[in-house]
Amino acid sequence: MTTLQKKYQVFISSTFKDLTTERQKAIQVVVERGHIPIALDHYPALAKKSSEVIKTAVKECQIYIIILGHRYGEIVPGKDVSYTEYEFKDALDLASEGKLKILAFILDQNEINEKRKQLDKNNIEDNKEIHHLSKLEHFHAIVKGDEERIFYKPFHSSDEFSTLVLASLEDVIKDLDIPGWIRETENYDARGVIQSISNNKFILEIVNKLSNFQKLDKRFVESNIEKNAVADFFQTTYHDLLFCPGGKVNLFFESGSTVAYVARDLAEHIKHSLKLDSNGNPNFSIATNNVLAYLNLWLGNKISCTLFPWGPPEENYGATFGPLGDDDIGDPKPDYALPPLNSIAQKEINLLKKLPFSPISWQNTTLLLCAASGLQISKEHLFIQQNLSPTVIEQVNNCYGPHVGSYKNKIFKRFMYDTQLPIVIFLTTQKIDCPIDVGKCHFILDTAFTWESFCNEHPLAFCVGCAQNEIMKYTDKFKLLGFKIIPGSVYDDYTAFIARNERFIADFEKKVGFNV
Repeated sequence: MTTLQKKYQVFISSTFKDLTTERQKAIQVVVERGHIPIALDHYPALAKKSSEVIKTAVKECQIYIIILGHRYGEIVPGKDVSYTEYEFKDALDLASEGKLKILAFILDQNEINEKRKQLDKNNIEDNKEIHHLSKLEHFHAIVKGDEERIFYKPFHSSDEFSTLVLASLEDVIKDLDIPGWIRETENYDARGVIQSISNNKFILEIVNKLSNFQKLDKRFVESNIEKNAVADFFQTTYHDLLFCPGGKVNLFFESGSTVAYVARDLAEHIKHSLKLDSNGNPNFSIATNNVLAYLNLWLGNKISCTLFPWGPPEENYGATFGPLGDDDIGDPKPDYALPPLNSIAQKEINLLKKLPFSPISWQNTTLLLCAASGLQISKEHLFIQQNLSPTVIEQVNNCYGPHVGSYKNKIFKRFMYDTQLPIVIFLTTQKIDCPIDVGKCHFILDTAFTWESFCNEHPLAFCVGCAQNEIMKYTDKFKLLGFKIIPGSVYDDYTAFIARNERFIADFEKKVGFNV
């Protein structure tokens, strides 16, 4: 009989400035266990955290994790409670109704006392915290004293917090009797899934197909905080030029989970800006080979969106590769000597350029929104494998630029690069100088089309999501390559930045009238 695994949405709440490490570990545990973390305090643009947003987010979750330390936290404008306690009050109401399970972690009281002694009354934020002591003590007392609705665990800063969260989460889930998302783990069991999700078999089959893409489902929730930051910052930065009255910037969304976030963030703006003339022709073109972006744009937002190149989605990420899906191109192993593309690959690229609805055939300015599995910038290369031969290590140490996990994906990206259209590559810092899976990782560039020429001669930009404490480290990497930086917010734990070269500034930004 088929085993069905419930997938829960887990709201993760904590104070903003003191528990970054613990919060990130909790999120990682939730992701690794196959559940969906929701953490509003990580979202860019803190001002967007309206009371209705918070209420809706908490209401849609089944588990609520709260982590508390020595700070009470920022006060909600117009109210006398912190964001953390405000979120928590909604959670308590839902727990009373049996709709939510609360899991609380509170720092040891002795450690709280020691940390509060270090607060500086001459610092504005610390001084606020000093005056909020009674609120902090009252809040902690409520959490510790409500044994009926709250599963409470104390912790020390020296604890292995991930292990504590994992064990506690498993204990809570074991006895949890709340409907969650149902995910198929073995064979298709229509009856069990229908009973849990829907009576519409057609919808059920579509959802089942989406969940069966081997890597897409997992990738979509990995680093979701940084991906939200990327999507929000890109939309905020380029909104006026992409969607100004009469604007005619065509957009192509490539496969990849981060690009799917970007498509989702842009969808409402595209919907209001896209117009059809009397002949049914749009004022600008939208296309994608990303199954999530396509469904969100076309089905979710009723946007006239073209699937390019046409073809069945591949099994890992739901990407369409058109003629590259045929067997002719093969699946050769990566060659870290980086020889130029062979004649078969070049033939396929030329065919993609000639296909109907190819971005290279569009009128007006076109922007390609792309992804990468990894990006090697630094000279220091990391490897997943051990005991590699000196020859292989030497070859890989000379490989730079974006890399992907399949040969078809490599060739499709080379097609996009060969169009010479402006490109933005979206990624998070976890993908920059990340460990290289030798034998599976395909570097996209080669000795005929080098990383140096790509950086200097192609209209190229990167939009990168990162933790606030890492932004200088990564912007400096791009500055060394000659890229100009548009920095993101300095007030959020997680933010993003855009690094672009002179060609991108000339061929895209100045062409459409953008000024930083």
